[in-house]
Amino acid sequence: MGLAKANEVVSFAWGATGGISLAVTRRAGDGLLLVEARHLDVDENNRWKGLAGAIKNHVPSTADSIVIGGPLPGSACLDFPFPSLSGNDLKEALRYEIPRFFPMEPSELQVGFRQIHAQAPEGMESKTTIRVFAARRDDWEDFIFSLSAAGAKFDAYLHPFMAVDPLFAEKKSIYFQDVEPNRLFLKEASKRKPVEIPTQETHVPIGIRETLESCGYDVEPSIDAIPEEAVEKEGTMAPALLLAAFALSAEYRNATQTLPTIPSSLKPERYRRARALTFTLAAACAVLSLGILGRNLWEVWSAHSKLKAERLAVEKRTAALQNSNTKLASLDKEVLVKISDAASNIHNPVFILHKLAAAIPEGMWLYKLSIKKNSLDINVKGSGGQGASKLLAALNSTGMFKTKSSYSKSWKGMESVYVSMAIINNHNNTDKESE
Repeated sequence: MGLAKANEVVSFAWGATGGISLAVTRRAGDGLLLVEARHLDVDENNRWKGLAGAIKNHVPSTADSIVIGGPLPGSACLDFPFPSLSGNDLKEALRYEIPRFFPMEPSELQVGFRQIHAQAPEGMESKTTIRVFAARRDDWEDFIFSLSAAGAKFDAYLHPFMAVDPLFAEKKSIYFQDVEPNRLFLKEASKRKPVEIPTQETHVPIGIRETLESCGYDVEPSIDAIPEEAVEKEGTMAPALLLAAFALSAEYRNATQTLPTIPSSLKPERYRRARALTFTLAAACAVLSLGILGRNLWEVWSAHSKLKAERLAVEKRTAALQNSNTKLASLDKEVLVKISDAASNIHNPVFILHKLAAAIPEGMWLYKLSIKKNSLDINVKGSGGQGASKLLAALNSTGMFKTKSSYSKSWKGMESVYVSMAIINNHNNTDKESE
């Protein structure tokens, strides 16, 4: 669906055991209206085939988006505290943080995330929270393959924990008993994170009415739309209502680019009537274009004779210019000699970069570079430790740089070193290097 604003969403939610709950939700003024709710019993041994069948049989043609969600093998949903970052900086920082929480290489995981804007707890520098869903890549690919083989079409997969903010912003804890029977989504200060539930503790799951009220539904008409058998299966009905409400929110549209990637072959094809109309208009335009083309051909043919005469005149002019070009060629050689002589007195950027690259210690990399006349400013990043001292010693030992100033910053095991240097005249060095 991209960033388009949806008016009607269909959601499917499943638990660790049991069937699948369906919710069709529509915008209604400033709130939401539940159009339809169902609980579908499916074969537990072939759940994804049952899900594909439910999508084919129960999604109305008016739906703008289809969202599915529930537990998957080898997956987890966790919160990471982060400074205010965005774009590639956020993705790079997240890539370094993931191994701290998931004991696997990032390449072995399928990851999706969304940014939760919340005030940081007192004493923490973090200004935002990143909610991350990660699944073992093999398990994720098996899940996608099973849905593809069963003919399922949907827009996004969304674990219910990914959707609790800001719809359940006032709740201190979230418990979806059928989805995550052993995990409680606990709010600590302004940070939420799932925690393991001790076996001796009991918690009240989020109910249907509570979900409707928190998510902004028109409660009484929505309650009337839920049949009795679906109320009895509220363990998956509440998450289905949550997913549908979240998919109609601005937060969902902001997160569509960072949720787990769904292959384009699984995305639904919509707006068939619009495509048919487009084809008809294209055919009409083609017929009209043929008529216009015939007229244009006649005009082009008549103009051809004029262009031929002009071409002959241009050829004569070209011959004269070629004679002039021969004379200018000798002048070019003289200019090149002068430019070469002048260039020998200018710092060679390639030589400077060569020396700079050789001086950077192992485990660090060049992040920013600025060369101005006889000065050089760089920003080098890498693992913490003695990186700054090693870098400065290596730069000064080249005989080409002299450190004017430097300082470094450390954050979460990463070191960022800023150095300003003077470039020592390298004309003689360049000559020695060429020898």
